Amino acid sequence: MKKFTLTFLFSLLTFSVTNGQTPTTSSGFSVLNSWEVPSNRVSKEIFFPSSSRMVACDGVLSNYNNLTPDGANVTSQDFEPANNAFDTFAADDFIAPAGGNSTICQISIIGTSTGVGLPADPATLIVMRIYNDAGGVPGAQIFTESFPGSLDADNNGDFILNPTGVPDLTGGTKYWLNIQAQMSFTTSGQWFWDISSEGSDSPYAWQNPGGGFGLGCTTWSPHATCNLGGTDLLMDISFNEVGAAPVSVCGSGNPQPIPASGTGGFPCVGGPTTSPANVATVGTIGAGGGQYILDN
Repeated sequence: MKKFTLTFLFSLLTFSVTNGQTPTTSSGFSVLNSWEVPSNRVSKEIFFPSSSRMVACDGVLSNYNNLTPDGANVTSQDFEPANNAFDTFAADDFIAPAGGNSTICQISIIGTSTGVGLPADPATLIVMRIYNDAGGVPGAQIFTESFPGSLDADNNGDFILNPTGVPDLTGGTKYWLNIQAQMSFTTSGQWFWDISSEGSDSPYAWQNPGGGFGLGCTTWSPHATCNLGGTDLLMDISFNEVGAAPVSVCGSGNPQPIPASGTGGFPCVGGPTTSPANVATVGTIGAGGGQYILDN
């Protein structure tokens, strides 16, 4: 009987891509879902234009975002223990801003709740994880943080996260972001991460470790391998710079930034050097009024 149910799920999944239906198991769990606009939302087309909702960051570095809606969403949820076989994880990649180290200061996520949603049960959590890249899928986990489900106070599936302690990210490097609702299906229903058609960098990845949906992908896999549609996941990630740029200090005590090219001006005539230098400690270059390089 269970084998028949999983085969039936696959048929519904294929049907849902072309007809907008919701694929479900006999237990009522869904893999993909078309947008069901809650009564407290005018339209799912209302997004975070130009990251206007992002307020916790310094605005110096560019955001990484996928903002084009696809009209569907995918499950990413840690269910109650009785339904562990249906636990799923969705993740999308992002590139840290080039030019130096940064950290994530804020993330805006667009999702959809079915049932009563995240705040219904005080025990619900929103779990955020960051991974290194492993050839186009998430690799080693480098960070995790949990947030109360009450962040989605209006039950529409959208929320903004203000993480703390995210490790320094290397500029120009690919990482992966997983957002997962830790929520009881019986009490609160399901949460889905909305899909984007943006096509930025690698397509989103998905896994169902317990195999309850019968789609394979019990480890991280490109979503197409799991017969899931779409391209990316709707998200807007904002960054802050980590530390200040190296500066030179002349004998007169007048600090000046190291230029990208050429040499420094008065009173550092003839210097500093044109290449940034990283040193383990404060070091002296030259003697008697020489130049110092401070590594921040």
